[in-house]
Amino acid sequence: MTIEAVDFFYLSMPRVEDIGDGSQDALVVRVTADGVEGWGECEASPLVSIAAFVTPMSHGACQPVSASVLGRTLNGPQDIAAIAADVAYNSMDVLQAAHTWSGIEMALWDLLGKARGEPVWRL
Repeated sequence: MTIEAVDFFYLSMPRVEDIGDGSQDALVVRVTADGVEGWGECEASPLVSIAAFVTPMSHGACQPVSASVLGRTLNGPQDIAAIAADVAYNSMDVLQAAHTWSGIEMALWDLLGKARGEPVWRL
C-alpha cells in the first residue's frame, strides 16, 4: 500500500481554560492508503501538531513530518518503524514532530490491521 493522505480533524471545547485538564481539545488523524483508512489521535497542542506536518523545510533536520510520511509504502510493521526513524531524523528540530507522529503512527497501525483483517495487538 502507498500512504496517499493524512487528514487532521481539530476538536475543541467552545472555550479552553487553564484548569490543568488536557481533554479540552484534541486532534484526530485519518491516514488513507489504497482506499483503506486508519484513525489515530495526536497527543499535545492540536494546531501546532498540524503546523509540524505542513511547515516548510527550514534545513536538513527541520523538515515537515509530511515529507517522511506521504507516498511511503506500508506493508508491515517494519515500514512503520522505518517511517518513525525518518521522522525522528528529518524533523528532529521541529519540536512538535513527535506529537504529530504519535497520531499518525496510531492511524498507521489501525490501517495496517484493517488491511490485513487482523487486530492491531496481533501485528
